Amino acid sequence: MAVLQRILSFIWGILLAVGKLLCLTARLVMSLFLLVLQLVLVIFHAGSST
Repeated sequence: MAVLQRILSFIWGILLAVGKLLCLTARLVMSLFLLVLQLVLVIFHAGSST
């Protein structure tokens, strides 16, 4: 049973690490998307104002 518990805790640790990575990646993608959106809006406004 000790081996099974060790394997389970190992898998749990991997799942937690993957979850944290996914969360960080999602945040990064969201912030990049918002940044690009702001740039596009600024360029669009600059283009339409002339």
